[in-house]
Amino acid sequence: MVILAILLITKTISAEAGLPILSAVSGFAIAKGINSGKGSGSTIDPNNNEPRG
Repeated sequence: MVILAILLITKTISAEAGLPILSAVSGFAIAKGINSGKGSGSTIDPNNNEPRG
């Protein structure tokens, strides 16, 4: 991602090509970070038929 930003700054690639890629990569990174922060509260035992209470 840093390389892409450097290429945009130095005008090696145009903004029309680089910005959609940059936004897609950053969106993927944000979504990955949000999903990895969630933990499972409890596991479900299929053999346990007792009601929760």
